[in-house]
Amino acid sequence: MQSQFGNHNLILFTNRDTLKNICSKYCKTALDSSSEIVLILTYYETVKDWLIFLKDNGICVEKYKNDGSLVVIESRKGFFSLLNDFIGIMIMIRMLLRRANKLSKQGLTIISDMGVFFPNRIEDLIKHETEISTSIQDLKVKIYCVYNKLDFESLREEQKQLLDSNHNEVLSVQEGEK
Repeated sequence: MQSQFGNHNLILFTNRDTLKNICSKYCKTALDSSSEIVLILTYYETVKDWLIFLKDNGICVEKYKNDGSLVVIESRKGFFSLLNDFIGIMIMIRMLLRRANKLSKQGLTIISDMGVFFPNRIEDLIKHETEISTSIQDLKVKIYCVYNKLDFESLREEQKQLLDSNHNEVLSVQEGEK
């Protein structure tokens, strides 16, 4: 998972454990180097499960949570209001970029499980994916939109192509990959 700030990437996965291994390695590097704030928006795993997994993989979860460098929340809270209206994620991005600036961090990395949009919020998904790239291109933000391959395959062909074209890079994580 290498990327530049301003990039918006798509990751397809079939195995959640493999995906979590790759993401935790990225998080460890970003957090231990004190260079980034990491925001994980989780859907298929609980917040508690992510925090345990990160801790089990050598990340000082409490330290980074307490200093504001690690934020793990449910995807629904990042994308939707309390009334379940789609609000997007830009408010959270701006808030965390201000925090990054205060903490002298280089920027923000977001790992976002897009499962929250399936199967009934596809219009909101398309809106988010087509607008976010231009919203972050000049910001110190990297976004990894994480899709369960089964969810992604449920989209119509033109929707898949639109998502492909609105990401800088499309990566496929294979089972067993480290």
